[in-house]
Amino acid sequence: MIQKLWNWAWELVRTYWKFEIIRFLFVGGINTLFGGFLLPFLIRLMMGDGATSWTILWITLNIPITLGYLIWFTPAYFLQVYVSFQTKPAWPRYAAYPFTQIPNYALQQLTFYVVASIFVWPEIIAYAVSAILPIPIMFILVRFIIKGKWLRKNA
Repeated sequence: MIQKLWNWAWELVRTYWKFEIIRFLFVGGINTLFGGFLLPFLIRLMMGDGATSWTILWITLNIPITLGYLIWFTPAYFLQVYVSFQTKPAWPRYAAYPFTQIPNYALQQLTFYVVASIFVWPEIIAYAVSAILPIPIMFILVRFIIKGKWLRKNA
């Protein structure tokens, strides 16, 4: 039974791995798991009961999500370049990559706030929901930055 399931799963991967969106979802899953969920949640646990947010002007930033982004930024870029879009890294692309993360970061912050503060759901659920919700938007932005024609002359 397990061997049949494994063979079926492996054939499915071999059949659909050629599509960028499938590779992006796989890498996005890894990036979401580590940079958007596990790292922020572990950072939150390490922080204990102390303050977990910064307020800058009128914006409240979740510290664990912010640190998770900063720590996982470079691995996320290289996974997108090598696995999702199967291209070579370039400094201009790396420099532009944060612009794909800004909408993702803002959406994660907003989602976390809504789920944890307004819906009053447990923090672990808020971290999970805020990590998953931005994935479709990210595909479009990351593909444009990493494979977009805006860089063809320079990279």
